[in-house]
Amino acid sequence: VLPGTFATPGSRLPGTPKSSWSSHVELTRDAIIGDADGYLRLDHRYSGSRFQDLDNEESYVAQSYHLFNMRAGLQWSNYELVVYADNLFNERVPLQAFTGDSFDSDNAIYTRPRTIGITFRADF
Repeated sequence: VLPGTFATPGSRLPGTPKSSWSSHVELTRDAIIGDADGYLRLDHRYSGSRFQDLDNEESYVAQSYHLFNMRAGLQWSNYELVVYADNLFNERVPLQAFTGDSFDSDNAIYTRPRTIGITFRADF
């Protein structure tokens, strides 16, 4: 740590979780509909708590969180059709607060709300 900085030895950088990890489970089936292969995938992401500032003040700590996404898709020839749900359980978790605001305020950036959609892809 450089002299004159707010950081103390051993403190975490702002926005850096102590731990984070991700995992997924995928089930695949060949020729589920005609010659289209199908899959179902569940993704999980964990992020530990994060400090907002270099002082590592407890009042500016973003809580840890778990996010889940799900995908179901069909693949055939050069095509793919996917139905998805991101942030499956609609968790509203603050990711970053603006300077001077706590993570309990409305002046924070939150996870995107549950998003459900369909994508179609063609490879040429």
